[in-house]
Amino acid sequence: MTIFSKLVGSRKQSPIGKLSLAIVAGALACGRATKSLLQFETEEERERQFVYVCFEFLYFFLHMTLRYAHAQLDSRQRKNLQTELGPLVVLPMIDAFFNHWPEDLKRGMVAEFYQKINDAEREYATCTEVISEDNPIAANALFSKLTRNVLKLSGDSPIDIAKFMVPYGASIQAWKDMHLDKHIEKVRKTL
Repeated sequence: MTIFSKLVGSRKQSPIGKLSLAIVAGALACGRATKSLLQFETEEERERQFVYVCFEFLYFFLHMTLRYAHAQLDSRQRKNLQTELGPLVVLPMIDAFFNHWPEDLKRGMVAEFYQKINDAEREYATCTEVISEDNPIAANALFSKLTRNVLKLSGDSPIDIAKFMVPYGASIQAWKDMHLDKHIEKVRKTL
């Protein structure tokens, strides 16, 4: 058992632990759903980009979690949520892809991971709507921005509507299945 698994293991059954599992599971499921879109010459390149795609989904679902938290939690609770949730999603994602790496290298990835989360948070925060009913590829809709980011990471064009619908549909379904509002309500009682 790695140090990361030990840190996360004790929180799995708590409301925040269940929230973190939903976020990580959703990100990985979306990554798997879009893996066939990866357009790279070698398997090594495809695997590397697959990791980036899964991480992008994670960043997005963390952003969505914070949107729900903003509506249901006060500022102290939101700060506590971010403090507790971070390691519960970052460490399992690093373990999922880099479990075979030495612990010191994985620890070094954590700071970079948090920086990427912050960058994605700023990017997704610019969106003015969640889903655009009129134009799924709208620049100001969250799921559209996510989909364009995923397609860029996949080496594909965000203009191909058939390919666009794969990550778009997978992410909307995962988001619905997460029931973030219910998770945040349960977490609210513990913060």
